[in-house]
Amino acid sequence: MATGREEIIHDWKAVVDAWAPLGGPVLCQPYQTGCMGYIGYDRKNDFEYYVPHIAQDTAMPDVCLVRYGAVLVFDRVAATATWVVDDEAQIERVAVFEALVRSEVTQDGSAFVLCGDVVCDTPEDQYQQSIERIIEYIKAGDVFQVNFTSRFCGSYLGDVIHLYEALRSRTPNPYFALLDFAQPLISTSPERFLSIEAGRITASPIKGTLRCEINGQDQRAALLGSAKNRAENVMIADLMRNDLGRICEQGTVQVEALCAIRRFNQLYHLESTIAGTLRDDVMLSDVLAATFPCGSITGAPKIRAVQIIEELESHRRGPYCGAIGFFGRQGWVQTCVGIRIIYFDSGQLYFHAGGGIVVDSDAAEEYAEMSLKAESIKSTIESFNVMNDVRARIDEIDDQLFEVVHRRFEVIKEACRIKVQYGVPVVQQSRMEQMIAFRKLRMQDDKEIPETCITDLYAVLTEHSMQLEHRAKP
Repeated sequence: MATGREEIIHDWKAVVDAWAPLGGPVLCQPYQTGCMGYIGYDRKNDFEYYVPHIAQDTAMPDVCLVRYGAVLVFDRVAATATWVVDDEAQIERVAVFEALVRSEVTQDGSAFVLCGDVVCDTPEDQYQQSIERIIEYIKAGDVFQVNFTSRFCGSYLGDVIHLYEALRSRTPNPYFALLDFAQPLISTSPERFLSIEAGRITASPIKGTLRCEINGQDQRAALLGSAKNRAENVMIADLMRNDLGRICEQGTVQVEALCAIRRFNQLYHLESTIAGTLRDDVMLSDVLAATFPCGSITGAPKIRAVQIIEELESHRRGPYCGAIGFFGRQGWVQTCVGIRIIYFDSGQLYFHAGGGIVVDSDAAEEYAEMSLKAESIKSTIESFNVMNDVRARIDEIDDQLFEVVHRRFEVIKEACRIKVQYGVPVVQQSRMEQMIAFRKLRMQDDKEIPETCITDLYAVLTEHSMQLEHRAKP
């Protein structure tokens, strides 16, 4: 439960430090209050001297965090729910809130609909040209790897909770979230950014992705044996190890797992885990300064990779590739990398997809991988397309139409054999005029089919019929 007060705060890092202090008495896991929300990718400019080149075209806040004095923790294993409150004053508010929820439990939000198709903002040729430019930078020694992405968008109406429910059912990744803010956000992220518990910080970057099955063959061994994917992962694991080394006790940072394979739905990923013990003097803003944004969604070295991203990507990332999660009041932090998220603003929805580019990347393959990563979200969103039912009916009629066209062409072949046998010319102009006139007469009361449509349709059918007859001639 939030305080109900909304503020625009310029020094958000100081607020985060006050709301989520590290190093205090640590309660058991998430049984504590704190703040939830996201820190957008573009807040990278608060930590390093990045120069933004991309104009903002949405009204999404760069940082959106809500402080909760009462948190309801649901244990899925035990199927129990527990309220955690800051103080006794919150208990009465919880009771009022529960009564309100019970009174509205049967009220569903308005149906969610997609108004048209989801489109990619970056044409395929432009995307591949950008990949080629990144490879040139790599060969020139500017950078080792760049994570390049593209944005998808669509128009929608209704309550986004229905889309959230569909995504949870279809792609149950570990870091699901629905931030029901003025501009909502849905996370389906599989990737941990940072977790902090009892002074121990852990990062689990993901790099390397492959569909679980290709042509019926399991791809686990193929992904584990991929030199390109392994190189991407090792590079980012090393970057994260260096980042954690800036804020951890000397000698405590360790790579606990390197290129371990993880399956999330229909995709295999390579995941590494790096952990260390935080220094006592470190605050949450120091942690973010050392690690944000996550190296898996920038590249290495980070600063130059971010500069190249700013040069080549067409749109700001906004919440995408930022940090989403919970920052506890007593030192427990759990965040994910803001990938596979959808955010909503002014009737538009947005999501992004991309991949890591290295020296031996192939531009066409990278575009295919980006499309693969976008597919699970894209297909779920498009299942709500307001045009789906009518399109299905059109497709069904088209199936029947083309079956009739096929049968017509079979008769044309028979007509060709007769013409050859009896020396009848291929073109029978009087017959064509007769068919068109007859059809116009039959259809004169059908206002949905204009005469020009009849003429055009017969012109196409006649052209292809003549081609069939010429090919069938001995």
